Amino acid sequence: MWRVIVAAFGLLLCFAQQPAVGETGVIAGTVSGEDGSPVVGAYVTLHLSFTPGQAVRQAFRTHWGVYSGSGGSFRFTGLRNGTYRLCVQAPGAAWLDPCEWGLAIPSGALSSAVRSQAIAISLRRGAEVPISIDDPGQLVLQSEGRIAGALLLIGVRTPTGTFRPAVLTSRGLTGRTLKVVIPFDKPVNLTVGSSFFRLADSTGTPFSGPGRTIPLSVPAGQTPATVRLSVTGVK
Repeated sequence: MWRVIVAAFGLLLCFAQQPAVGETGVIAGTVSGEDGSPVVGAYVTLHLSFTPGQAVRQAFRTHWGVYSGSGGSFRFTGLRNGTYRLCVQAPGAAWLDPCEWGLAIPSGALSSAVRSQAIAISLRRGAEVPISIDDPGQLVLQSEGRIAGALLLIGVRTPTGTFRPAVLTSRGLTGRTLKVVIPFDKPVNLTVGSSFFRLADSTGTPFSGPGRTIPLSVPAGQTPATVRLSVTGVK
């Protein structure tokens, strides 16, 4: 009897490991910049679209994520029929995520007749705006990570409402340099603030309140100007 039970259990386990009907689709492709260069190490996310109420009636996976490999390649397997959109984040690089910046979003569809899709994603290059933080008193260096609330909030908010913090590019004893990536020819507000440090702009004018926004706009073909800020004390 125990042999029959073991055999039945093994059969059930085998069935449990099989993909559900329709979950055998594949979406694969490559990520490159608009100049044709492959983007390796980008985080590619796949999102299944559904009609209103479908998510309530059916509980199934709707998004996936992988990092692009050699040549910018990526691959998603075990997908059900439906329409999918793809987003790409390349932190530290100049490439823009189309889903965050209102650009054309790559997509593909799977059906009983079409079980795989090959999608070549081309990312638009953005403007890398440098931000210089002058800290002659080494206040940030001495306080950040050691005192609660000793933080600088610097970044941009995308049209989708996502806040993208500035990325550190260099650090020294009396300051640091960061950067944000924004689309060319698109006005964006840079958010700068701190509840701990006192800040001033390039003219030495102190920030009023907990922070402020600085308008940014880079015309196509031009080199972005450096945003210059200074830390003048603590609150």
